[in-house]
Amino acid sequence: EQQLQAYRIFNKVGLENIPEAFSYLQGMAFMYYFFEDYPRTLQLLDEWAKNHYHSPTGLINNYNTQGMAHQKMRNYEAAKEKFKKAIELARSHGDSVWTGIACGNYGYTLSLQGRYNEAITWLERDFKNNRAIELQNTAITSVYLAQAKLRTGDIERAGKYLHTGRILKSGTNDPVFYTHYYKVRAEYYESINDYRRANSYLDSSIRLKDSLKIIFNTQLMTNADRRLQAEKFMAELDKAANEKRASQLTRNL
Repeated sequence: EQQLQAYRIFNKVGLENIPEAFSYLQGMAFMYYFFEDYPRTLQLLDEWAKNHYHSPTGLINNYNTQGMAHQKMRNYEAAKEKFKKAIELARSHGDSVWTGIACGNYGYTLSLQGRYNEAITWLERDFKNNRAIELQNTAITSVYLAQAKLRTGDIERAGKYLHTGRILKSGTNDPVFYTHYYKVRAEYYESINDYRRANSYLDSSIRLKDSLKIIFNTQLMTNADRRLQAEKFMAELDKAANEKRASQLTRNL
């Protein structure tokens, strides 16, 4: 509610007149992305890009998040365009971490299009760039690589990437990672005719997805309720402002 109130005030002042607005808008965009409102995410990031005070790292992050939003909406060509911009800008500033992350996202988008051989090249760039410094990112990249390797028939390398991903992710309970990991691990065991383990991992994948679906549906209900509360809050603010103006006018008269 406070973010919505701030957004209204900033718009009255003029976002172009607020040097810190880029940070605020980007933060808002990430919130909307987290709650899977991808069109609103893109709208806020477009507004953010018009602000002249942002940093190169912020702009790289902006392009990458726009790409992720388009990817979630299955606008794959638009996603790849944004990831390419992030890669080019990161390279120009010598930022190897962001170069790797954007390369990985570009590669995974190619995988989603079924272009696995091309995807491997980009995913491996991310893996090599960030293995030693971005463990969370490299863990999921390893799983994406394993899937691409399986689809191209390289079963041995797929197994190694799955093992690497699991080691990098050991000790954490990240459902996003494990939804991918269980599914690809099941596919791996199926490819080597170990159907007992394949079914076991497939069951794990299904159970995890079902539990996440329950959580997600609960979040949707909660978010809908909070949105109604926020709209009511904004309406009450407008009413209070109008009453204040009316009171001042009466007093002055």
